[in-house]
Amino acid sequence: MNISDLLIKDNILLNLSVSSKLDAFKELSSKLLINNCINDQKEYINALIKREQEFSTNIGFGIAIPHAKDKSVNKASIAIGTFSPGLNYEDGEAPVKLMFLLAVPTESDNLHLEILKRLSRKIIDTKFRENLLSAKTVNDIFKIMETI
Repeated sequence: MNISDLLIKDNILLNLSVSSKLDAFKELSSKLLINNCINDQKEYINALIKREQEFSTNIGFGIAIPHAKDKSVNKASIAIGTFSPGLNYEDGEAPVKLMFLLAVPTESDNLHLEILKRLSRKIIDTKFRENLLSAKTVNDIFKIMETI
């Protein structure tokens, strides 16, 4: 499995102007709903919030990876959002400039852990991270994600 197999260009949103992580969840998950990746946006967002209550998915470096494994997910998918100048993630960390929103069906065993592991390994790479954070177009982000 390549991470890019879980991503479609229409699920990449640039320069989102939102005031909270909940608003970011709504914006990104609306794309997942439109593109039939999820079947119930409210249920999926509730799963994200429940997961976020366990501990923040802000991993540092200006990046967050909120994720939910839920029955509202039709197929494993990723939505990506960028935020300029940054999104206050309500956890005391630096503002989030890039968000990977993961959606995984309940029956997918540990797929979400595999996705998180692969993303995290790449994000630790300074050059990869800087390339993503400086990407200007959806195509730029998609090309970078194809390397995972």
